[in-house]
Amino acid sequence: MDKIIIASPSFWKEYLIKEIKETSLKNKIVQASCSSVDKTGLNEILKRPELINVLKEERIAEEINIVEDLLTEIKKQGKVSYGLKETEQAINAGAAKKLLVTGDFLKKMREQGKSEQINELIRLAEQIKGVVMIISSEHEGGKKLDSLGGIGALLRYKLN
Repeated sequence: MDKIIIASPSFWKEYLIKEIKETSLKNKIVQASCSSVDKTGLNEILKRPELINVLKEERIAEEINIVEDLLTEIKKQGKVSYGLKETEQAINAGAAKKLLVTGDFLKKMREQGKSEQINELIRLAEQIKGVVMIISSEHEGGKKLDSLGGIGALLRYKLN
């Protein structure tokens, strides 16, 4: 676990944190407040800015890591495709395990009137049990993927 959310009404979260002795565990804790300990309190916590920030950071880290995996495969000349034509061929061959597409790429394709082509490609990737990830172009990982054409895939097997 990268983060631990401790939320409670009143002083309980502070009491619990004082009882935790392990520093590495304490460093993972994010505190949030809520007014009750029932379903309403849980819904309240899910809307708290502390939790939203933690989830956002986790998503960005996941996106950067998957783009780095793609770049590693490119360096190894491994199981990877990038660019629209090559990625489309990989999906049509059933080889795509993870399809990565940036938000800027989707926007560009929509502006060019090619959104149906991309939607069909995404549907096909899902039909072959591939995972589709929309990568934000706002962080370094998305910018790197955009420099490769905005679309790429990690493959189940290497294509010629």
